[in-house]
Amino acid sequence: MKNFKYDVYESDGTYITTWSEVVNEPKFSKSVNGGLGECKVILARLADDFGESDDVSFNNQVIIRCFDCDTNDGVVVFNGFISGYTPTLEGSKEYIEVTVMGYVQELSGVELLDNGGGINDSPTSGNTTLTYSSQDPSDILTDVIDKYNATTGVYGKINYAVGSIDDTSLSVDYEFKTISILDAIGKIVAMCPANWYWYLDEDNVIHLHEFATTPDHTFYVGRDIRDIKPYKRIENVKNVCYVTGKEVAGSNVFKKYDRSSSITNYGRKVAWITDNRLTDTTTMQAFADAILDLQDEPEVRTQVTIVDNNNDEGLGRDLETICPGDTMNVLNFLSKKTYTLWGQAIWGTDVWGYDISNVTAVNINIIKIDYTPDSIRLEVSSQLPTITRGVNELRRRLDIEATNANPDTPT
Repeated sequence: MKNFKYDVYESDGTYITTWSEVVNEPKFSKSVNGGLGECKVILARLADDFGESDDVSFNNQVIIRCFDCDTNDGVVVFNGFISGYTPTLEGSKEYIEVTVMGYVQELSGVELLDNGGGINDSPTSGNTTLTYSSQDPSDILTDVIDKYNATTGVYGKINYAVGSIDDTSLSVDYEFKTISILDAIGKIVAMCPANWYWYLDEDNVIHLHEFATTPDHTFYVGRDIRDIKPYKRIENVKNVCYVTGKEVAGSNVFKKYDRSSSITNYGRKVAWITDNRLTDTTTMQAFADAILDLQDEPEVRTQVTIVDNNNDEGLGRDLETICPGDTMNVLNFLSKKTYTLWGQAIWGTDVWGYDISNVTAVNINIIKIDYTPDSIRLEVSSQLPTITRGVNELRRRLDIEATNANPDTPT
């Protein structure tokens, strides 16, 4: 049996109340290269007297804690801010539907501003142009989060912790110009090696990590898994990458990178990167490698439903311990492979020679979780999602042209 507690706070962290009139169960999604999505909370209150501008007020923080046989002291499962509410009258029923958004949404509405310090070259408070030279992407990320907090004040809820941001062992140069915090983070992760991701957790701590090469979770068909559907595809294969950088002496820095074995196996599949912030070939190669290392082989994407262990059958898992960015494997699927093949296969060769019934026997990445109290639906993949990155790249190409002539500081 699970119970949930809904605590409400002002933006500065001052406790307001605990909602006792919640009549629905929490349902929300969370994903890598992002965080918590939207959670609808229904309060059994009168439509003309529901606490508007008191506890039901814009930007109030709502923290949802779960109490069950695994978490007697409670564990945070959702942490967000009130972004909207709807007083509703349906016949004789009255209630309030409150929309609570995860704080990752806030990152798209806050601009990257220099706070006059940090590791960026020649810092000047108020600048919208920030240049970083010979820096690890992880250090750039911590600096960006510092600047986010300097800009947002009491409204800022996002930070990092010891061990939440890993070094990539890369050294890159990059100039951000008139960009949101969210887009800046996306660009930082694009500089990281393949199989790196970021994630904003339930405590609003930002993470930057490489997917683990051994599974964090091993799930068993018939014990933990209710259903499973694997899908293998080549539509997103990329094995040639052209990178256009900044104009130097009348000509753009222009490089090409490819993966010959992938071209032989799957045909020529081209990706394009255009970014006039790129000036050195080391950083250009880091961008290209992040795409090619990730996408030069077919993707295996699988949907898996895991049941909760708070039942009388002794089956299932503690759902609150499973996070986006974790890795997993599945045993007993189709009775073909009952063990992990990690460490026995040759990377980039053997894994993709197995038939689809073997795809879950190897280490796979959890990229999205749809949460309900009784079960979670996982979207797991051999690769990171690339649609968002592709859309952001197209948008950035337009933004680069529009903002290229901007001065460092607005007037």
